[in-house]
Amino acid sequence: MKVCILTSVHPAFDHRIFHKQAKSLLKAGYDVIVIAQHDKDETVDGVRIVALPKPKNRLGRILGTWRVFKLALKQKADVYHFHDPELLLWGWLLRNLAHRHVIYDVHEYFVDTILFKAWIPYFLRKPIAWVFNRIEKILAGGVSAVITVTEPMKQRFSDCQMFCVSVHNFPSLEITTRAKESKEFDSENDQYSIIYTGRMRKEKG
Repeated sequence: MKVCILTSVHPAFDHRIFHKQAKSLLKAGYDVIVIAQHDKDETVDGVRIVALPKPKNRLGRILGTWRVFKLALKQKADVYHFHDPELLLWGWLLRNLAHRHVIYDVHEYFVDTILFKAWIPYFLRKPIAWVFNRIEKILAGGVSAVITVTEPMKQRFSDCQMFCVSVHNFPSLEITTRAKESKEFDSENDQYSIIYTGRMRKEKG
């Protein structure tokens, strides 16, 4: 079975998409393609990458979603798995016109983050968030399934999508194995040195 992972925002080697999802699917026996921002088409660790040019601005990113859709159709995959809300319409079309299995992977509280977007005028943020909340639920209800990263987020989609599951974004177990083998591991006190690798921003708490 062929799985095609789509993202118009994240780079090809995004940790959640490439290292956790694509490699896990490959290990489970799937043929895996990732359509993402990259400088060339290539195969890395058995995963085929179809390159998207990096957009110059937000408008270019939105308009570039049509390119993602065209590239996705060419793959003729059995399952399409996308990560970005701007791909919702194309995901809905892949499901309802191309009749493919389509999964919407939600790992951000997009409605809430709109309230923090500095490039959106303050007085427009709440109306835009309200409209987006309704459009997102309508389109999410028309795909095959929705994956979220928390239980509260799952509840938000449960009223519009009966196939909704939460898959928490935990670190890979390989990280703890490497930590035990490193000098940072204190075997006597059974303690680790932990490094946070994400971005610390106001909208992320």
